Amino acid sequence: MKNDVILSEIYPDKEVRGALQKITSLDEDFATIADAIGLEKEHDFQQSNLRKVDFSYSDLRGFNFAGADLTQSYGLDILIDETTTFVGATLAGSVFEKQVREQDFFRSHGKAARLYEMLKSGDTYDVSQWISSRSGYLGTMQLKDLSEDDAAVLCQKLITDEIDLTKRTTLFYHLKDFTHSQRELYSIVSDFVAFHLDNPSVIRSFVKVAGDLLSKDPFVAKTILKLCTHRDDSVREVAFSAVSYTPLFVRNFEGVCKLFFADQNRHIRKKFILETAAKLSNSHVLSVNTVGENRNADPENVLDFDEMLRERGIIKVHASQKHRQSQQSSREILERQQEVLVVTPVIGKILERRGVEWVDDAKSRSSARYDDFYRYLATKIDNGFKRSR
Repeated sequence: MKNDVILSEIYPDKEVRGALQKITSLDEDFATIADAIGLEKEHDFQQSNLRKVDFSYSDLRGFNFAGADLTQSYGLDILIDETTTFVGATLAGSVFEKQVREQDFFRSHGKAARLYEMLKSGDTYDVSQWISSRSGYLGTMQLKDLSEDDAAVLCQKLITDEIDLTKRTTLFYHLKDFTHSQRELYSIVSDFVAFHLDNPSVIRSFVKVAGDLLSKDPFVAKTILKLCTHRDDSVREVAFSAVSYTPLFVRNFEGVCKLFFADQNRHIRKKFILETAAKLSNSHVLSVNTVGENRNADPENVLDFDEMLRERGIIKVHASQKHRQSQQSSREILERQQEVLVVTPVIGKILERRGVEWVDDAKSRSSARYDDFYRYLATKIDNGFKRSR
């Protein structure tokens, strides 16, 4: 709109609600659809009813939500900054609540920024000790006089920032100690995931720790499982790999299996299989590869899980080795495939959980091959040192 009025001034409230419902029902992110239908982010969302709206993947920089009702709005991978306005907005239970609360806290507390920097850049052990007990070396300094509420705000901000893994893990373990309600806990989890989707190692640590400590919480479980459906392959890959080591995997076994074996994760499964085979030996790569060549193998040429251990797949692999002097027998291919699958991320856990009869034998063989490989490496390194003397 070019005349700086808001929608409710020129359209009946019923029509405005209908337009916003249309935005949230289409298969695109909120910001993209709003732009496509001609709504202006600077004006048209003031005083709007945006309760329980999914803002996933939206770039909300420059949006003005002044006076809007964003209660329980949610989403992953949301981009906001200081140009996103929430003045007078209702944010209860929304993905934006925590960040706006932090901004207000830092504006009203003169020393807050300096205290926060102490936590962010301070010694890992001292900071972890302070998080755990609010005592220790850091407790004798300015942080000692912080109220529990103020300390909670700093901890809540710290967990979504770029900090080392030890501090982050300590924060995860004490998550409930510095959240005063289920709503605050959910807000932190949502914010953390939203701001770290581009950092696989951080997402992996979150899934492992939260999936262990908070696996019984329906919201946390839903958040982690949603990562397994993320549109980015790298996020799904990390989420699947990490969740398989947590109680959440057992509690949601069939659901995780269904997600993992979906067509969109075919490339992830084949990548897991190839990487595992490469760690075992060249002959293991050959046993899962359909082009015969075991150097620079591509996941696209690797058998998927449902193709392995089957006669048709074994024949395909065997045929690809026709130009090799020493072809693998069908039995060798089958055994190598079993050895790969039992130690492949997620797949190995699924086979173990389902009680497949050959799992234990294949595990023993895989373990022996790992031992042989590491002995070979140790000998090679040792010989290298001897030659360099």
